[in-house]
Amino acid sequence: MTRLYTEQEVGELLRRASELQGEASTSTDRGLTLAEIETLAAEMGIEIGQLRQAASDLESARDASSRFELLGGPFRIDLRRVVDGELTDERWEQAVLEIRDATGKHGRVGGFGKTREWGWSFDAGTMTTRVSLSPRDDRTTIRVSAGHFPMALFAYLATVFLSGTVAGIALDGSGLAAPAVFATWGACVFAACVGLRAGLSRWSRRRLGKMRELLDRVQEVVTSSATADHDGLATGDAAELEQAAELPDPSSRQVSERRPTTRRRARS
Repeated sequence: MTRLYTEQEVGELLRRASELQGEASTSTDRGLTLAEIETLAAEMGIEIGQLRQAASDLESARDASSRFELLGGPFRIDLRRVVDGELTDERWEQAVLEIRDATGKHGRVGGFGKTREWGWSFDAGTMTTRVSLSPRDDRTTIRVSAGHFPMALFAYLATVFLSGTVAGIALDGSGLAAPAVFATWGACVFAACVGLRAGLSRWSRRRLGKMRELLDRVQEVVTSSATADHDGLATGDAAELEQAAELPDPSSRQVSERRPTTRRRARS
């Protein structure tokens, strides 16, 4: 009797086989292309669209985490995802309400062609957030972008000015030699900038997480509406079939109407 493995056991088998192959390989690391992974996913019953979406999310996360920012960051966020379901006016209204609820900002709504956009900016563009939805061929491309580099640059300039001023006042009249005063002043400014960089990095990571949550919420609006439309069509078709089944057959009615006439003629 052939044993059937559960999905969890299949995952464990593949993971263990990959570890064994990695231990046995001594020359080069062996990986899988997206096409090869799609073949495995199809055999496991995983939808190709979901796999490609996961691959896109993984690439975005890796790019954001591996990119080195001298001043912290990332200061530029750009997330993109293609989902099933074509954008309609009703879905766009729901998406705008969801965006405003997630960001806490009213923003401005616009668009061109079939593309719809929502945007918000703070203080002449020092911090921006933008969401766009582009429908095509029963699918919708969702893009969430955000940036705050001008705000970070202003924060660094303010930090250098304030820390330099405070350090200069504190060192004034200290009696230290000029080189020592300059070195101490530079160390104070550098320490303040390092602290600011750490704070900006944490804040940027949190904002990246919020943008991903925003992308998920907008996707839920589009895909849930598409599923509801599909279910509604299926329910409507089923109702029509039930109504058609309840209606009497016209041919049988005509036959039943003809039989009494035949009997009457026979009696007469």
